[in-house]
Amino acid sequence: MINVLPQNEKIVLHKEYIIRLITVCLFIFSAFSFSISFLLMPAYTVSKNKVSTLEIQLQKYNDLNPENSGNNLSSIITEINQKLDLLDKNLQPKNITEDVIGLALSAKSNGIKFSNLSYFTTLEGKRTLQINGQATDRTSLRAFEDALRNDSRVESTNLPVSNFTKRTNIDFSLAAILK
Repeated sequence: MINVLPQNEKIVLHKEYIIRLITVCLFIFSAFSFSISFLLMPAYTVSKNKVSTLEIQLQKYNDLNPENSGNNLSSIITEINQKLDLLDKNLQPKNITEDVIGLALSAKSNGIKFSNLSYFTTLEGKRTLQINGQATDRTSLRAFEDALRNDSRVESTNLPVSNFTKRTNIDFSLAAILK
C-alpha cells in the first residue's frame, strides 16, 4: 500500500487518537468509580447508623452506671494491681531442681524411654513425680520401678498392674511420691 497522507497529517491524526484514547479511558474510570461508590453507599449508611446507635447505647450505659465510667479508671487500675500483688505474695515459687529430674534419669535403664515428666504437689502436700513413657519389655519396666523405689529420695511408687498386660513396647504411667 502506498502511504498517501503527508507526515504532518499523520502526526495530527496520531495526536487525535491519543486524545480520544485518554478520553475513553478517563470516561471508563469515572464510570467505574461512580458505580463503585454507588454500590458502597448502602454499606456506608448502615455502618453510620450502627455507629450512632452504639454511641447512644454507650451513653445510656454510662448514665446508668456512673461508677464504671472512665473518670475513675486510675483507681480501678490501682485496685487491680493491689489484688494482683496479693495473689503474687500468696503463690510460692515452685522450682524443679536437678534432684527431681536427676532422680528419673538415674533410675532409667536401656529399655525405658520417657515421653512426659510431670512434677506437682498434691492437696495433702506430697510432692509427686509422674512419669509416662514406653518400655521395651516387662523386665526393663520392673527394673526401672525397683530402681526408683530403692532410691532414698522416693517414699513410694505406684505402677498399675495394667501396665504389664503387653509383653513388648509397653506404654506405662508411673507415679513416684518424693520425701
